[in-house]
Amino acid sequence: MALTEEQYHLLDWYAQEQGKTVSSLLRESPEQTLIAALERRRRQSALRRLTGQHPPTADWEEIERELQEIRRLDPSAVV
Repeated sequence: MALTEEQYHLLDWYAQEQGKTVSSLLRESPEQTLIAALERRRRQSALRRLTGQHPPTADWEEIERELQEIRRLDPSAVV
């Protein structure tokens, strides 16, 4: 697998955060490790935007689309 330098640095940062090596992450199922973790972070970021001190700048329709996307990706999510 060929990675760009930016991709490698991102994986290296994530591997260190998880106490693993880049090669072990690449051997594991991408769905279980990288994609799931990144989706979880995306949902957390959306939640922080929704619950932050400042109201979101998005209009209601955009917020509703984001919430529907979160529910689609994780039906057990409480949003």
